[in-house]
Amino acid sequence: MCSGCDHKCATCGNKNSSYCLSCPPELFYVPSANDCVVSCGIGQAMRNATDGSHECIDCVSGCAKCLDGLPDICTKCKPGLVNFNFTTCLTECPTGFVLNKRSGDCLDTAIRCPYGYELNETNQCELAVQQCLPGYVLNGYLNRCIPVPGLWIPFPTLGLLAVIYFLVYIRARCCQRDPQTKMVPTILAFWSLVELPLFVAQAFYAAQIQHWVTLGLTGLAIVFHMGLNCYAAKLLVPESLFAQDDALSHSEIAKNEQSLDFAFKHWALEHGRTLKSLRCIGLYYNHKVLRLLQSNFLGKQKYQAVFDRPDLHFHRPMLRLAVVNMVLSYSLIVIADVFALRTIVQWGYQFIIFCVESLVFVVLMSVLEVVDYW
Repeated sequence: MCSGCDHKCATCGNKNSSYCLSCPPELFYVPSANDCVVSCGIGQAMRNATDGSHECIDCVSGCAKCLDGLPDICTKCKPGLVNFNFTTCLTECPTGFVLNKRSGDCLDTAIRCPYGYELNETNQCELAVQQCLPGYVLNGYLNRCIPVPGLWIPFPTLGLLAVIYFLVYIRARCCQRDPQTKMVPTILAFWSLVELPLFVAQAFYAAQIQHWVTLGLTGLAIVFHMGLNCYAAKLLVPESLFAQDDALSHSEIAKNEQSLDFAFKHWALEHGRTLKSLRCIGLYYNHKVLRLLQSNFLGKQKYQAVFDRPDLHFHRPMLRLAVVNMVLSYSLIVIADVFALRTIVQWGYQFIIFCVESLVFVVLMSVLEVVDYW
């Protein structure tokens, strides 16, 4: 007695109605299981049979997904395996190849993406971060989301420098005495009080928006600045200047006679408090305040240091310090600022404003130092 095939089969075996030999056009035939399915399963690929029907054939061993009609071309391996050369699924990549964790493929170690990009699931280079949440934007390296610009203050440092200049100018003119106040070294000394906070603020905001190159260069400039302070304080105002001769050994007295300016030493005995204060500020904050020693500020004696040889013991050392400061500290700030302004950071960040200010500041200070020694 003949019975009908199962509803999913077009034709079937004589003894089993579910043993499919062919399928209806809307189904796929699986030769390995003699079954008809709606779609091919994991580890299978579709292939067109000679009679025009569709078949599901097994991919190569360990393969979870392969190209239709090409079971030997594996596009995805089963969990725990990696795809090598799109033909073999292995437990790990061979020597000379590295795993792309997003795609699971073994790639030649020579394959590299530009900075800020990474390989995607199809082994193409794409932005590491393409979309940010509301309130965030891509940073200058295009690889991280950072907060959008918030409230910012337009050029606070340059405004403060202008205020300092006018206060010093008005004060010097209102209390004019003979000799006149030397404006250039006086302005240099008072403006130098803004230098360290400006550099620290720039480094802080660079860290906030993860602008690492500017942060590194600014931090290095601060390190050189502090080191130069120690050198300047010991060079211009050594501790032995405050020591009493009867407390020194004969060798120390002989050394002092060779290195110290005795007119300056006698002046220091009369104005020791002012000198110690300026030395302390120069040592721990900014050595440029020591320019007040010969600024004649307000015509006061404590700002009119006396030297037997002022060129040897004051002007030349200050010139050397200025040159070293420009080379080691200011040059790094200029490079950091130019790099920050050339990278993709939109206007409105306080970081960019501080970069503009520090660039203008180091140019102004350098010009004043040149004028002071002209």
